[in-house]
Amino acid sequence: MFGMATCLASVCALADSAPTTPDPLIASGKRIYLEGRLIDGTPLRATVIGDVSLRGDKMACVSCHRRSGLGTVEGKILTPAITGDLLFQPKKTARYRRSEYTDESLSRAIRDGVDAAGRSLEPLMPHYVFDDENMRALIAYLMTLSTKAAPGVTDETIHFATVVTEEVKPEDRRAMLDVLERYIRDKNGGTRQETTRARARTSNVKKNHYLSYRKWTLSTWELTGPPETWRAQLEKHYRQQPVFALLSGTSTHNWQPVHRFCEDLGIPCLLPITDLPVITSSDFYTLYFSRGLVLEAETIAKFLSGGIQTGQDKRIVQVFHNDESGLLMSRAFRSAWEKQGGAVEDQVFARDQKFTGGFWKRFVSRIKPSVLLLWLPPGDLAGLDDLNEKLSGTPEVIYLSGSMMGDAPLALHSETIRGKIYLAYPYSLPRAGKPQFLREESWLRIKKIDAGRKTIKAKTVFACALAGEALMHIENIFSREYFLERIEHMLDSSALTSIYPQVSLGPDQRYAAKGSYIVKPVDPPGTLMPTGGWIIP
Repeated sequence: MFGMATCLASVCALADSAPTTPDPLIASGKRIYLEGRLIDGTPLRATVIGDVSLRGDKMACVSCHRRSGLGTVEGKILTPAITGDLLFQPKKTARYRRSEYTDESLSRAIRDGVDAAGRSLEPLMPHYVFDDENMRALIAYLMTLSTKAAPGVTDETIHFATVVTEEVKPEDRRAMLDVLERYIRDKNGGTRQETTRARARTSNVKKNHYLSYRKWTLSTWELTGPPETWRAQLEKHYRQQPVFALLSGTSTHNWQPVHRFCEDLGIPCLLPITDLPVITSSDFYTLYFSRGLVLEAETIAKFLSGGIQTGQDKRIVQVFHNDESGLLMSRAFRSAWEKQGGAVEDQVFARDQKFTGGFWKRFVSRIKPSVLLLWLPPGDLAGLDDLNEKLSGTPEVIYLSGSMMGDAPLALHSETIRGKIYLAYPYSLPRAGKPQFLREESWLRIKKIDAGRKTIKAKTVFACALAGEALMHIENIFSREYFLERIEHMLDSSALTSIYPQVSLGPDQRYAAKGSYIVKPVDPPGTLMPTGGWIIP
């Protein structure tokens, strides 16, 4: 045996107050499992379906068995759970029976594809090339997977937190917290009934289902000061009360410090309300509604590529403040547009620049843009009303960010200018006589919460409902990784799409909504007319 008792005693997990130093053996096994790299850094090697040789991260165990180690079902293909607590006990079903694995029989299964009962595993199960040292490391890591409830979970309670940064408007902060607090109050009222039912159940399946219920608690983690100080504040909050996950949350700054904290400590961060998410293809623990302002900029670039020949003499100019939102959106548009062979000019202004009517007249007379991209909030656009066709340099078309506009209708009175404006709009389109976000608005109405700040409230309702639904189906396995995997599965097959026309999450995808509309504001105010279908850049 490889000393499983020793490995279990040194499991690499988050302590209730702070993360511990990883056991070197388990850390090596984690790298094999997640990255497909052996202790010496060389790629993992294996053969599949007899003699097909493969190597590297495509052979990593996580590709099929997922981060939780609890496997998946896709169509008729079942990838079984391989957590240590399940492998090292007997398994008995209507169609399958085996004794518990030992270190030796598990090594044989991994190397030769033969299970503990001596039967061949499925042909898709790779036969890995492992020496004893790497095998010890991998098995040690398997023994840590989903073996106990994550920090923030007790027999009776599951702790959540939400993050609010100090620059968020009080009305936006209150809009999110009103929904969170009411949802959790109602959820806990139902939980008391479910706990009573659980104790009375005789069926193990039903009992396990109801035992997944816990009372929810919510901490509001207020972050103050510059973003570079947030990490220390987050760690202090977490030491005071470990949480299972972050639920919703809001900031007008880049979410990067919170994102990094969650990735480093393995804490799920579920659907924060931010236009500035971290754009990544490799992280796991943070789920976003979309890629935010980056997505809108790329959508406009794709739309433009179908309407403007880059060889024509079109002067495309983007105007923005020297702040996080403006810089991010301008860089995203430039990157997408230049990949299509186009050119764009930047006009960047200080944060205190006043965009009056006089400013816009002087600006267009001097710059003479054909296409104007304004990455600006609504308060900077009112002066556009002073532009007209007789003024030299008035642009042919103006593009705006729908997210920057917020919930209020675009307040421009000049029909000439309004006719030139297009917006990237990432949400479901309003329909005459019907609520825009039917399910969420119905919930708010039933709970007697006013519909102001409807986008924030609708997003928060969806995040809460998604968390609640996922926790109902984890069968008393309070693994953070399994929680996120359940959400992936639910979103990929759900008819519920929140405030978006469509959402989906494949394995390890982290942005639920993938596209935007390009719309024109028309009368009456607040009406948006799409120029075409849903655009996925």
